[in-house]
Amino acid sequence: MAVAHGRYDPGVPGGKDSSTTARRRALPALVALLLSVAAPAAAEALAAPVGHVTRAAQARSAHACVGANLIPRARNLAVVEAATLCLINRERTRLGLHALHNNRALARSAEQHTQEMLARNYFADSAPSGITLVQRATLSGFRNIRYGAPLSEVIATAGGGLATPRAVVNAWMTSPPHREALLRRAYRVSGLGIAPGMPSSSAGGWGGPGGTYTDDLGS
Repeated sequence: MAVAHGRYDPGVPGGKDSSTTARRRALPALVALLLSVAAPAAAEALAAPVGHVTRAAQARSAHACVGANLIPRARNLAVVEAATLCLINRERTRLGLHALHNNRALARSAEQHTQEMLARNYFADSAPSGITLVQRATLSGFRNIRYGAPLSEVIATAGGGLATPRAVVNAWMTSPPHREALLRRAYRVSGLGIAPGMPSSSAGGWGGPGGTYTDDLGS
């Protein structure tokens, strides 16, 4: 799995738009897991217990984010996006932070970026054309930037069972810069753009199902 992030923060010296310097981060444990399940069976299926389901497990499932174990496909994207936001908000509210609400303008920005990464075969916060997170969000109709509000973006791409909302959010949460962005107290809104497939430059020869995620966050 590969994850990356970018930030626009007018309150940080030199931090006007760091999306162009966002670094691609590979998580070795997740990459190893991807290689170990490079077969039609998804990682979630390999990890699932067989046999009796305990009452505790049933209780946990009652509060689960529906669709958290789905691999993105054209027919389930709405469920996958809802599950991804649900998992992020679960972590935020656990820490006493406001839950994020879907913002249509940021969703347009995120969707555009995900589709462009797949179409033009790259994995980065800034497009080859040079358009930045701030420019993309502004063109998509997100107006809070003009008032000096911060803006962040986290992205991920993965194959097989690592492409589920649960695996992607877990990867973000275990990477300090991504976790900091997703749990930033100032943020109130989020826009997700998720699509099936991976940029071939990041797929590493993987030919099975996968997903590419973009989450734009703002105040």
